[in-house]
Amino acid sequence: MFRKRVSIALMAVLSIVSVKARAEFPALPGTAIGDDSIAVIHFNTAKFDPASVKASVKAILGAQAGVADEGIKKFSDKYDEVIKSGAQSMTMVVGSAAKKGDEPRMAAYIQMKPGSDAAAIQKAMTADMKDSEAADAVFEKSGNFLVMHKKGEDLPTKASDTQAKALAAAVTDAGDKAIVIAFAPTEGARAQLTAELAEKQDMPAPAAEAAAAFINAKWVTLSVTLGDAPALGIGVQASDDASATKLMDQINAGLKEALDKTKENPLFAMAVPLLDALKPTKAGSKITMGIDGKTIAPMAQMLAGFAGAAGPRPGPGQGNAPKHVPAPQ
Repeated sequence: MFRKRVSIALMAVLSIVSVKARAEFPALPGTAIGDDSIAVIHFNTAKFDPASVKASVKAILGAQAGVADEGIKKFSDKYDEVIKSGAQSMTMVVGSAAKKGDEPRMAAYIQMKPGSDAAAIQKAMTADMKDSEAADAVFEKSGNFLVMHKKGEDLPTKASDTQAKALAAAVTDAGDKAIVIAFAPTEGARAQLTAELAEKQDMPAPAAEAAAAFINAKWVTLSVTLGDAPALGIGVQASDDASATKLMDQINAGLKEALDKTKENPLFAMAVPLLDALKPTKAGSKITMGIDGKTIAPMAQMLAGFAGAAGPRPGPGQGNAPKHVPAPQ
């Protein structure tokens, strides 16, 4: 539960702090990327601010955009709160799980503006947590960084040039986007993920083969563009040209299978443009996929229309709601 609540808090706060607008690996303490660091989440608030989020929602939902007004208002308020607290930049670093069944290690590195109050930043980070969860969050100063992690989890003490270079290459390649999630598995993480994949006996063969190719890639990125032309991008740097070709064939086979499924039910026809848009392209040993807001819009607007028609859930004593049912918390 701590991990879930912290992730929600981070999504609210990480998306508000400022990072340099150009595509580059974020500034971090020297030992932030260790031997078991497998991913970073990089936020560029020159492009991930309330105005950009609102423009994206409008571009995708059109006349249905009003369903997101409350969420955007909360986001905007949190944005102002964190900016005033003195946070200058933040990057989340994810480490592989120590053993099967464990949660990945996560740490948030918050770069503070000169003269800012660490206590104010900590308050902003924990404002939406339960008391027990806030007590489980540890904050440590490291130079001009405030580092947040879970109690009992040690931070890396020795830097890994190999992992730092791999993750930096991935973030840089993704480009100047609002959000970039970069994944560069270590050999240990690959072995663990491969073992877990082997246990999924019910996974369709094309999906299992594609998952194995992703696990064995040098790095994988997921990037989000916001604004008037929102888009989602995926990049995969395979180990070599042959591996990239094999992965592209596996992805195409999976997309074809999904397209065939749409013929079985007319309701799935709306997914056809999405599946068509996801067809991969290959350049050397790199695979790229992407989908834009215009393609997502028809399905998103339909779902938003359904949500609006359903209306808010009645509370106890309202409409047909049973009076003995407690109000949702």
